[in-house]
Amino acid sequence: MSNAGIQATKSAGPLAGSWAVMNYLGYRGYTELAAKTLSAYERISQGIKSIGYEITGKPDATIFAFQDNINSIFQTGVKMIEKGWYPQIQPSNIKLGLPSTVHLNISPVHVEVADEFLSTLEGIHKNLSDDSAAGKLAIDSADKTAEYLAHMLEQHPENKTLFFHMLYHLDPGKGEEIFRKMTDRDFHASME
Repeated sequence: MSNAGIQATKSAGPLAGSWAVMNYLGYRGYTELAAKTLSAYERISQGIKSIGYEITGKPDATIFAFQDNINSIFQTGVKMIEKGWYPQIQPSNIKLGLPSTVHLNISPVHVEVADEFLSTLEGIHKNLSDDSAAGKLAIDSADKTAEYLAHMLEQHPENKTLFFHMLYHLDPGKGEEIFRKMTDRDFHASME
């Protein structure tokens, strides 16, 4: 039977998994993990602010985003990835009026690597270069077709921030189309 309206029994898997983990950890184990997570969050979020970034909004949890009001946050995110960290770069769109950010999801393991993360981030922040050329190229390309833009990104693989600048400056529909084409291309290439 196909059930398009509700999840049916599919929701029982995560529920059973959560129950099993909670029973394994117990109250004490859970609170120890929560304390580690909060400690890592406080250390990392305070460190990010002291480096010169701004925490976006007022997060009530250990999932948060930060922005850079002076330099391109895209460059920060790409350089963090190149250094072996995996933040999520969240490009906004100029038409939405929201800032582009780097998104982090803090967990208990981050308490052990918080200082290393912040040291890497600070080194990157001190050495950011002007990537306004990528932004200008993205703005100048706003009236091009999605196929042309995807091709242009392929021609400039060294400029990893170009993609995020394009998503920021393009019409949201066109940005989504480019993202879909590139994802399809990458997925199909990995299947060959």
